[in-house]
Amino acid sequence: MLAGVLLGPEVLGAVQPARLPDEHRVLEELARVTLAVSLVGAGLQLTRGDLRLNWRRAVSLLSVAMVAMWLLTSLGAWLVLGLPVWVALLLGAILTPTDPVVASALVDGRLAEANLPRWLRRSLQLEAGANDGLALVFVLVPALVLTLPGDDVGTIAGEAVSQVALALGIGAVMGAAAAKVVDLAEDHQATSGGLFLVSALALALLTLGGVHALGGTGSSARSSPG
Repeated sequence: MLAGVLLGPEVLGAVQPARLPDEHRVLEELARVTLAVSLVGAGLQLTRGDLRLNWRRAVSLLSVAMVAMWLLTSLGAWLVLGLPVWVALLLGAILTPTDPVVASALVDGRLAEANLPRWLRRSLQLEAGANDGLALVFVLVPALVLTLPGDDVGTIAGEAVSQVALALGIGAVMGAAAAKVVDLAEDHQATSGGLFLVSALALALLTLGGVHALGGTGSSARSSPG
């Protein structure tokens, strides 16, 4: 972040986003890639045992807790800021997901390991890594209602849910396939020290590109707010 500030137009001026052909699209795609890499990095810290032991807690956090946080935040925006209902719901959806990078910083390291049990640290990390994608539904529905006021809310919600379901399916298949490839490479002693870093980056970009191409990222022409 500091490097971006220093290189940006306010300091050194080495990077001038305003001069790009489509500034907002370029920044959006850069943010998308950054998020994908950070999410894959957070996910690779979880073992199969962590998933088996903590999936019930994670499901509770990703369903009841996340929906409740979205509604409470939206209610606060509506009451305190006086925003219209759909705008308040959109703001609540944007603020609801926790950041996986921040969560990783809080649950990793000697201090966290000495004071927090592993199940709590991994549950928080699992929730933080998964809620960004699931919260896409909460973001898309009010955003599309505001930008496509003539469309039926039920149809918009159905499309948003289908996009997230498609992304989850593709991600699960590609993740399982990548795990098999890594296991096979280890069995044949074909791994090196930099394998996991390279494979994590490749997996993030390949999954992001595949999901994006198949319309599972909220970017299809029919449902894009832009």
